[in-house]
Amino acid sequence: MLEFIRIAFGLLLIFFLPGFTLMRMLFPRPEELDTEMGLFFQAVMGAVMSVVISVLVGFVLGSPQLVGFNELNIWLSLGGLSLLFFILGWYRGAYQFLGKLHPKLERPLPQTDIVEYNLGPLEDKTLLEFQKLTKERYKLRRDIKAFERKSRVQTKDMMEYYQKKSHKAQKRLSEIDKRIKELEKLRARQLY
Repeated sequence: MLEFIRIAFGLLLIFFLPGFTLMRMLFPRPEELDTEMGLFFQAVMGAVMSVVISVLVGFVLGSPQLVGFNELNIWLSLGGLSLLFFILGWYRGAYQFLGKLHPKLERPLPQTDIVEYNLGPLEDKTLLEFQKLTKERYKLRRDIKAFERKSRVQTKDMMEYYQKKSHKAQKRLSEIDKRIKELEKLRARQLY
């Protein structure tokens, strides 16, 4: 049983962990690579990158100037790289679930090019809603562009699928724009 666990963890270390943690470090938001697949796409890319990292570590360890190519060195190298990538990914805000374990482990996600509106001192609830809506608005605009791009290069069925998704996203975008205007009017009433 212990041998099975060791083999399973070794395969995970060679074929998944280093690349996945590298992808999470480079792209803390799963939707940065692919808006539709998100985390799944990162996991697949992570598996590919793990193979590349494992091969490179093998080349380095196989070099005659270093300590050699043995099991312990492979475990330490791949484990150390995975840990390093995990820590850097956490620092960049990739692992938001850690904030639920302990508040000090929470890290903010990197800033995007979302337009921030300065509404002044609104009630916290209203301000939070406004920020949430602007972030969702930015994501929807990006998604609509991706859907339109994908609908041009796919089969007829896929084209209809992406057109429906684009239409649904545009409908939601118009709802968000309407609510943002209501919040702006609320702010104007507060000021005047």
